[in-house]
Amino acid sequence: ICYRGILMPFTSDGDTIDFIYGVINWKAAESHAETVIVSALASDELDLDEPPLELNDDYVVQPARRDEPHLVWDDGPLSGAEANDEDEVPDATLAQDAGLADRLSAARATAEVVKSADHRSRAALYRALSQAYDFAVAAGRDPDDYAELLEDSGVRAQARAPMTPIVKLVFGIDYDKTRLTEFASALSYAQRQGVAPGGFEALVDRQPGGLKGLVAAERQARRPEPKANNAGDAARDRLRCARPLALETLPADEEFCLVLTRRGADGTHQPVAQIADQALVERAIRRTA
Repeated sequence: ICYRGILMPFTSDGDTIDFIYGVINWKAAESHAETVIVSALASDELDLDEPPLELNDDYVVQPARRDEPHLVWDDGPLSGAEANDEDEVPDATLAQDAGLADRLSAARATAEVVKSADHRSRAALYRALSQAYDFAVAAGRDPDDYAELLEDSGVRAQARAPMTPIVKLVFGIDYDKTRLTEFASALSYAQRQGVAPGGFEALVDRQPGGLKGLVAAERQARRPEPKANNAGDAARDRLRCARPLALETLPADEEFCLVLTRRGADGTHQPVAQIADQALVERAIRRTA
């Protein structure tokens, strides 16, 4: 069964619930039937411990048979695979000289569409992030106004993560922290690539994996380069110049010893050092066995 429901309380004094309007909608996958029940409750005192009211036939819309399985909601924002989320995206065309406050307001308006659609509108999300990126570029040109917006919103600037305050301003400080981190990473990657204002949507569209691809690329770029093994290189240089050892000169007090050889110009190997680490010798013995 695929189902959903909503309860909407009504109050005349802002404290006591006078009425509750409830809508329940479900679909049974086996019979491909749809039943909708709409009920209203009215009482001077609402007792939630009482058993639910029995609904009569006046409240029930009889199920309509379907020839094919139907597991999507016809009245939702995504009515099947052909839904077009472009219609949800507000058209906020800004002048090139628009102020920071106007840019932030436009980005917030599109972000509200994303939040109300529960992240289902990819076009709205990309548009909101694009406007957030344009806002970030403009903020870099006008740091004083940007600092004032941060102070008014109670958001702190972060030197190590400069895009985090941007996405908090646009999507809200109470927005999902994981999503905010991903959005900030995507904007940081666009900044790293020197994307011009208005170019974020084109960047994410051509990036393999879309938004997730941008996040992965930014995280990869932030990883520090592996440190060079300077100690190993120095040891190799010493061994390249070391004199060959004669095996008969090796100490005879141990039953087994581990010897390092060096390949010469003629392709043959010559012993150049004895490994004194007994634990390493034991490991070599076990590996050989």
